[in-house]
Amino acid sequence: MMNTLLDTFGTSLTKRLLSRVALPGLLFVACCSWFAAAGHARVLDFAAYSSEVDLLWSQTRTAPLALLIAAVSTAIAAGVIASLLGRGVHRVWIMRLSWDDLPPNSKRSRPFRRGGKRWIEWRRQRYSARNRKRGVQPPRNYRPQCTTAIGDAFRLIGTRIDAQYGLSANAAWPRLVLLVNADTRSLVDEAYQRYRSDTILAAWSLLLLPWSALSWPAALIGTAGLVTAHLRARASSTALATIVESVFDVHQLPLAASVGIEVSQGRLTRTEGNHITDILTKRAQTPSSRTAQT
Repeated sequence: MMNTLLDTFGTSLTKRLLSRVALPGLLFVACCSWFAAAGHARVLDFAAYSSEVDLLWSQTRTAPLALLIAAVSTAIAAGVIASLLGRGVHRVWIMRLSWDDLPPNSKRSRPFRRGGKRWIEWRRQRYSARNRKRGVQPPRNYRPQCTTAIGDAFRLIGTRIDAQYGLSANAAWPRLVLLVNADTRSLVDEAYQRYRSDTILAAWSLLLLPWSALSWPAALIGTAGLVTAHLRARASSTALATIVESVFDVHQLPLAASVGIEVSQGRLTRTEGNHITDILTKRAQTPSSRTAQT
């Protein structure tokens, strides 16, 4: 049994290493070598580039294995860097730029307050204009507060869950993962992996941009990659957020039953949701004690 598990894990790890690190890394190494050899003037001179590759191969003919190992090692290192940089891209996309809760002279908000407020106000104006056309008026805390719509899609998961059920999404999600079946977990994981691949695409594009100093196609490829990654991430983040919210909607009753909360109206009320949050965060409060405190 253990050998089977190890074999399965090893196969899965190898596939992920090849598909997400090694193969994109080899493509990156090939592009960088092309940029370095071609420069600005010989971008389309593939014959000259081919001759330089042949010359390099002839010079290292006695050690082709070493050249191959160097290329693969560089590709894997670039893949690891891209994976880490992808996490940074995610952080930038979800960065919150709303400082409404900070005092005007706060040192934390001073460096970015002016630009951040202008950007957020522009996004909020567009958001309000779209809602006026639809004839709806969402709650105030539904307004944009992050650098991108990607960040707001993730932020609104917790905001909507709290507004509807009085639940803390951060506290309830680990418990829901234990309650849902394997198909649901697979659906969430697939949606997350799609979004994750978009962040890594943006990271690869950022790694290409510095090479534009040597060859202008790097700027075109890097910029096109960034635009494509952002557009794809907007769609994949919205899909992921919708799936996560749906998990809360469909499994609210099993969550309540798992912590011993009786649902009185066939679905969670805010009072019951607040009580569940108290249990999950180990506050040990009852609805009556919460009411007494408020």
